[in-house]
Amino acid sequence: LEVNKEDIKAAQSMKMSKSMRKRLVMDAKKIENLCKGITQIANDEDPIGQLVSATELSKKLILHQKTVPIGVLLIIFESRPDCLPQIAALSIKSGNGLLLKGGKEARMSCRFLHKLITQAVEKATKGKVSSGVVSLVETRQEIAQLLSL
Repeated sequence: LEVNKEDIKAAQSMKMSKSMRKRLVMDAKKIENLCKGITQIANDEDPIGQLVSATELSKKLILHQKTVPIGVLLIIFESRPDCLPQIAALSIKSGNGLLLKGGKEARMSCRFLHKLITQAVEKATKGKVSSGVVSLVETRQEIAQLLSL
């Protein structure tokens, strides 16, 4: 919460509107709701490898459609740092890598939350899943470079 207060103070000095500053706020209630939501996602059934449909193409040849990870997702969100853990939880649960770009107004909060998540991933998986599965992109120039690949 202390890191988030730094973002809010910076937003005030940037003359950001009250409604925009409100989006930045991370309080105990938001954190509690985040924890509940992430726990729910963690307890959900594994979405990978689920049979979606099966079609018999010919005798002894059945086509199965199963759910698989997409790969790496790039998600750009505004000055709502509470989005970061929600998106990360969904991405990890679905087996996808993730590049996250939050608003510059939430930079400190996003850095803190990113560090917390990546440490938790490594600890929970005993190093089987690298902290690099969730990466933080901070500038528009980095986004432009990624999109030019």
